[in-house]
Amino acid sequence: MDVLNAIVALANFVLIPATAYGAQLALGALGVTLIYGILRFSNFAHGDTMAFGTMVVILVTWWLQSLGVSLGPLPTALLALPVGIAVTGLLLIGTDKVVYRFYRQQKAKPIIYVIASLGVMFVMNGLVRFIIGVDDQRFADGERFIISAREFRTMTGLDEGLALRTSQGLTIVVAIIAVALLFWFLNRTRTGKSMRAFSDNEDLALLSGINPERVVLITWLIVAALATTAGVALRSRQELQALHLFPTVAADFRLGHRGRPWQPVGGDPGRVRHRLFRGGRHLCLPQGRLVPGTRGHGARGAAATSVNRLQIRGQLRHPADRSVVQTHRHHEGESGMSGAVNLRAVGLFALVALLFIGTGIVQSWNTSLTILNMGLISAIMALGVNMQWGYAGLFNVGVMGFLALGGLATVLVSMDPVGEAWAAGGMGVILGLILGAATIIAAILARQKLPAGRLRTLALLAILVGGFFLFRGVFDRGVEAVESVNPSVSGYLGGLGLPVLLAWPVGGMLAAGAAWIIGKTALGLRSDYLAIATLGIAEIIIAILKNEDWLARGVKNVIGIPRPVPYEVDLQASEGFQSFAASMGSDPVTASTITVKLLYAALFVTVLLILIWLSQKALNSPWGRMMRAIRDNEVAAEAMGKDVTRRHLQIFVLGSAVIGLAGAMMTTLDSQLVPSTYQPLRFTFLIWVMVIVGGSGNNWGAVLGGFLIWWLWVMVEPMGMALMQAVTVGLDEGSALRDHLLGSAAHMRLLTMGIILLLVLRFSPKGLLPER
Repeated sequence: MDVLNAIVALANFVLIPATAYGAQLALGALGVTLIYGILRFSNFAHGDTMAFGTMVVILVTWWLQSLGVSLGPLPTALLALPVGIAVTGLLLIGTDKVVYRFYRQQKAKPIIYVIASLGVMFVMNGLVRFIIGVDDQRFADGERFIISAREFRTMTGLDEGLALRTSQGLTIVVAIIAVALLFWFLNRTRTGKSMRAFSDNEDLALLSGINPERVVLITWLIVAALATTAGVALRSRQELQALHLFPTVAADFRLGHRGRPWQPVGGDPGRVRHRLFRGGRHLCLPQGRLVPGTRGHGARGAAATSVNRLQIRGQLRHPADRSVVQTHRHHEGESGMSGAVNLRAVGLFALVALLFIGTGIVQSWNTSLTILNMGLISAIMALGVNMQWGYAGLFNVGVMGFLALGGLATVLVSMDPVGEAWAAGGMGVILGLILGAATIIAAILARQKLPAGRLRTLALLAILVGGFFLFRGVFDRGVEAVESVNPSVSGYLGGLGLPVLLAWPVGGMLAAGAAWIIGKTALGLRSDYLAIATLGIAEIIIAILKNEDWLARGVKNVIGIPRPVPYEVDLQASEGFQSFAASMGSDPVTASTITVKLLYAALFVTVLLILIWLSQKALNSPWGRMMRAIRDNEVAAEAMGKDVTRRHLQIFVLGSAVIGLAGAMMTTLDSQLVPSTYQPLRFTFLIWVMVIVGGSGNNWGAVLGGFLIWWLWVMVEPMGMALMQAVTVGLDEGSALRDHLLGSAAHMRLLTMGIILLLVLRFSPKGLLPER
């Protein structure tokens, strides 16, 4: 009986919930896999598609319930599900015609589709929030259980109960039916075979007479059905938002692609060079100039330079004449702002300055300076992302993880050490971390030194298993002791008690170290795969910060982080400052807050100007031209003997360091570290909007995008509130519609960001300040 009770308990608490949840995720993953396999891009808006379909089903279910319509023991949502699928299908078809069809006709790269899907994600997310709100919505009815735990115990006489919810049973059954129908459709019907043919070879499918638009239409309809069904099964909209990550990963496992498709076999650049130059003496680049091949016209002593985004050694011949042009001068294809005044840039920065000045006049200078300070930090974030994407084409979607590491540095450097915690278990924690690192190093050395075979496998198992238990035995004991020391106030080791300004470069170094480790493992992936990997790693970093209380108090947060500027209360208590405020015609409270914000702004402007100067110098140097050459044509750059992987790792580390520096600055500005506030929507995707709108590849464009998008992100909410007040002016004060519209005004910022990103991608893909 004990064995049976154990099996029942395992089934009740593990097997049934895991099977039902896996079926829910499988339905969502099937949809995004179809998009990836047929339309060939990772759809970051799939989770919000599920949320939209669920919203429609909820609204229709509520309407049916208000009419007294039900299915008895079954949920009424089953009647609303076809309506939700139909509306979601119309939305997806409309989105394809408005957004994706243009890029399909232009034969755009898959990464452009991914960025466009970010814009669609913002729009759908904002639309769902605006219509149905952000609270959990309950719409379930009918019988709650197929069999309850009490009924099972009565039937079997066992001590343990087994419960099977109606929603769990329906989800499992629907998932099985959906998978079977999809398999039959793709393998047995003419339309399904056409879709498979289109996925395998688009050109051959077109020659065979397959209509691509029909294939795309059917794909979106199937995706609508799968996404809506999965969303209704998940029910909770919080869970739906988490699916920004999982379905895309599921598509990766389905396809199984790894590495660079153009990387030469064995890493031998000579083979690529042979393919490029065989049968001719010149390599013709996109701009129309000719680069001498490996034979003839060589100039071994010529200095390395960059011509038309390719770093070479030798001489340049213009196709219109046979004169030799020395390659040590700047030629077309270089980036950044020229020595002459860029009137467009000056005008746009002046416009942004007017926005901040107008905010100060219309609202208050406190508000304007608050937005400005966060805009300065956002500009630095965008500068770091621009280094990775604009210089080298690396699609890093783990921005929030590096920001969080920068914030962690402020705690580790500036907070005072907690003596009691160190005495209780600090050395145990440190020793445990050393043992964990030693285990990893020992495993790496064993794998490198021992010959392949059973002995190496056994040695690795012994090192990893033994090291793991040794690490946990020492580490957990130390952590328990540290976290038990006054947990309501401290419960962590604290920091070094150093000046907080030292935490800013440390934050950059901490992020750079993490980026080096991540880059060594992830930079071999294609652009969209790299995006998925970095997003997952960022979530891991945030999870560690939330759960490891000994490090930075977890979700209990660290408050009271020291500031590099005076506190407002200290200024207000100063007689000299009171006299200064009176001479300015202001009260001490207002003057102190403005003064503190101005001091922060001075620090942030100093850092931004230093970074801009260094970035411009680097971008216009041979190194910067080499990075753009690698970005534009990895094969050609590798043929010239450039170590592409090493350079990618280099720029990935540099960009992450800048992001980590911005994270340390942001935590210093807030004077607290709150891990739960690091969300991908705000601290990853919004930063990407800044870079794309400002102009990727242009440092000044990234800075402009940081200021402009952050100002819009903050100010769209009051603008939306004013708009909703104007729209609802004729409604009664107690009207439910009026209250809902006014309460949803804040979510217009998501709609606005999505629309801006899509418009810029469509009509100005190089941004407001394009790369020169």
